[in-house]
Amino acid sequence: MQQKTVHAITLLNRDISIINIAQKMGDSDPENFTRAFKRHAGLSPSSFRREGLSDIKPESRGSIFSRIGSNVAS
Repeated sequence: MQQKTVHAITLLNRDISIINIAQKMGDSDPENFTRAFKRHAGLSPSSFRREGLSDIKPESRGSIFSRIGSNVAS
């Protein structure tokens, strides 16, 4: 599941709506996507963007998850 979260973070770096990101991630319901993202990343996608965490490069994902206090499994 961490790989999907990292992919979602990559998409959050782009100027794409949360609805479109949910669809790209294979979820037709943005609310389901938001709940799943929050469960794995510790913040909602919009909060993640607002706090500027989406600007962190995916290759730094270890520090991303420690920075947001996530309990994402490896």
